[in-house]
Parts: sequence; structure tokens; C-alpha cells
Amino acid sequence: MNQQQKEQTIDAPKEELNELFDHLTAYVEATVELNKLKAASKAASIGSTLIHKSIGVIMLSMVFLLLSVGAAFLVGEWLGKVYYGFFVMGGLYLIIAIIFLRSNKKMESKLTDTLIKEMFK
Repeated sequence: MNQQQKEQTIDAPKEELNELFDHLTAYVEATVELNKLKAASKAASIGSTLIHKSIGVIMLSMVFLLLSVGAAFLVGEWLGKVYYGFFVMGGLYLIIAIIFLRSNKKMESKLTDTLIKEMFK
């Protein structure tokens, strides 16, 4: 076998190896790009859900605030002094807040579960 034939037999696997390396590089780049797009999609989904829910919470808070003020005036009128109604409503919300803070672990676990479900949806 002469020198030229030896070089051809050595160059053929080198070319195949280089081609395989090029395909592998393209595959890795495509996989990285796909993962970036998936992460961006998840972030956008979570962000839009968070914004949507926040707007809902703000709107419900405004309604709740107005109803609370109305109830405070009503209770105050029943008790004879308007500010009594605000004290009663404040006490009621204090009791609700204490109950809420004591059940914090259950609420935290539900929120965590909801976030995890949203991330892997």
C-alpha cells in the first residue's frame, strides 16, 4: 500500500468524525436553544398568571374595602355611634387575621403546590 492510499484510508474516518462532531455540536446548540425557549415560555406563563391574579386580588380588595366601610357605618348606626362600627369591624378582622396566621402552614403548602403545578404544566 503506498503513501497516498494510507492517507486516504486515514482521512476518511477523520472526515466522518469531523462530520459527526459537527452534527453533535448542532444538536447541542439546538437543544440549548429549545431549553431557552421552554424556560421563556414558562416564565411568560407564570408572569401572565401572576399579573392576572394580582389584578383580580386588587379588584376584590377594593370591593371588600368598600363593603367593610359600609358595614362599619351600618354597625355604628345600630350601636348609636359611627366609630363603634369601625371598632367592631376592626376587631372582627383582627380575629380573622389571627385565624389566618395560625393556619399559615396549610396555606403555604397549598400555594407551593399551586406554583409547582404552574411551573410543570
